[in-house]
Amino acid sequence: MREIKFRGKSNKYGWMYGNLSYREEDGNSAVFIEDQGFCGDLTPVERDTVGQYTGLKDANGEDIYEGDILDLYIPKNNVGKPEHRKRKVIWKDSGFQITNMHGDSIMDRVTSTIKLIYTIIGNIHDNPEMTEK
Repeated sequence: MREIKFRGKSNKYGWMYGNLSYREEDGNSAVFIEDQGFCGDLTPVERDTVGQYTGLKDANGEDIYEGDILDLYIPKNNVGKPEHRKRKVIWKDSGFQITNMHGDSIMDRVTSTIKLIYTIIGNIHDNPEMTEK
């Protein structure tokens, strides 16, 4: 079974990892991460930075989250040359998918016999320049 956890960016502490929580205060809803490293305290995070863990790890053993930017390494492409491609992780149609930077090339199931290697190289929040054309 896949571990369910989230990450979100706090203005005060940076990236927080743990359980997701919503709270209504003074008529405004706020998003919190209950982080294990902070003794289970609820830390407010920026709503648009929240992403869920995909259940997958990259080539270095790092957890892959929605919003991560990946280096996709293909040891041999169709003409026999190694190739690197930049991809991002999104949630679409009730599942995690990998797209190109423009979101128009979906690769949610790899049918190739070529071994693909993914490495996290950033995320769409800290590295927005990586998603530009």
